[in-house]
Amino acid sequence: MDYKNWSFFYRKILLDFGYSEERDRESSAVLDEFHNNIDVKKTYQHLKGLLQNKDVFVCGAGPSIVEKIKKYKSRLNEGIIMAADGATSALLGEGLTPEIIVTDLDGYIPDQIEANKNGSVVVVHAHGDNIEEIKKWIGKFSSDSILGTTQSDTSGFK
Repeated sequence: MDYKNWSFFYRKILLDFGYSEERDRESSAVLDEFHNNIDVKKTYQHLKGLLQNKDVFVCGAGPSIVEKIKKYKSRLNEGIIMAADGATSALLGEGLTPEIIVTDLDGYIPDQIEANKNGSVVVVHAHGDNIEEIKKWIGKFSSDSILGTTQSDTSGFK
């Protein structure tokens, strides 16, 4: 992402929601520290390969997620399954492991860790409200299949 282009929108989000840029940066720094010990480029290339020229089914947690998984299960098996947080648990409950999990660590994390052990790439988003969750859980994921994201300025990071 080109932060220069994003910063206008980010500033609006901070104002509209009352988020703390300082806490966002702190969370990003915690996640960045973890990434200092892994090959991010290799994981990024793997993720890119998973997505390139593929049908991707994005599953979000909601009241009808299990019903929708059952209804479209055969179709889901024809593409790449991307789960947002809690959708991971619903997918696992129906015998499906997502190839990709995008999380800010507010779903049921043990299921996300289990899926990661079974091959899911986990994309963890750092923001000001999940610093403690990052510290608690990040080391439990496989270091060769995890990436971090943030919405804040990381120009001071490695």
